Amino acid sequence: MTPRILTLADAPDLAHAILPLLAGSWPAYMLDGIPGHGLDIAALLLAAPQYQVLLVEGDDLLAAGLSVPLRWDITRDELPKGWDDAVVRSAKLIAAGDAADTVCALSITMAPAAAGRGLSATMIAELKSNAARAGAQALVVPVRPMLKHSYPLIPMADYIGWRDASGRMFDPWLRVHLDAGAQLAGVAEASMTITGNVAAWSEWTGLALPGSGDYVIPGALAPLHVDVHTDTGIYVEPNVWMINPIGN
Repeated sequence: MTPRILTLADAPDLAHAILPLLAGSWPAYMLDGIPGHGLDIAALLLAAPQYQVLLVEGDDLLAAGLSVPLRWDITRDELPKGWDDAVVRSAKLIAAGDAADTVCALSITMAPAAAGRGLSATMIAELKSNAARAGAQALVVPVRPMLKHSYPLIPMADYIGWRDASGRMFDPWLRVHLDAGAQLAGVAEASMTITGNVAAWSEWTGLALPGSGDYVIPGALAPLHVDVHTDTGIYVEPNVWMINPIGN
């Protein structure tokens, strides 16, 4: 059966399948922690259903490419500060009823059944095509590199400089974006912030967190900072900006 591309506007009944797909792929703290943007991300995505790209096979959701509309002046200095800032800027744009000229992809999540089928590149291409249909000048992406969680103590700026034996960028997910025509635009050092109390972080990570300090936790691209005196854990994640021009 050939997978089909739909948007959430085309198939609003698929909204219920998105959260289970995300929950099966992302660390619990990414979904359950207190986000730095302070907004209801589900409500934001539902307010812009035409920007949510879904890959469907039969009745099953194989992949979801979630994105939001933005305004951007095409200069690197005026890119959002990161993932959280893109969400905040999009929410303000939608609330004001202003027209967008750019799309920011927030995530591409694949079901296990999609693995090994080359569909991640398909999703990038479909997000770009969908942005073009919306009249966008660019698709911008704060990318979460696939292998960075194995090197959480390495600064992102150093990590993106790594190359494999053939001279290509070390991280395979960054390579997929570059192969799709994206331009590397730099590091968003504080792209996403997630907070929670120490007990919640212990539950999310499966680790005892008995004292203050920095902890390497599963799935994270950088250490978690814990302060037991304030009962707070703060995770600040760096991402990598990729820009996909449209119509050039």
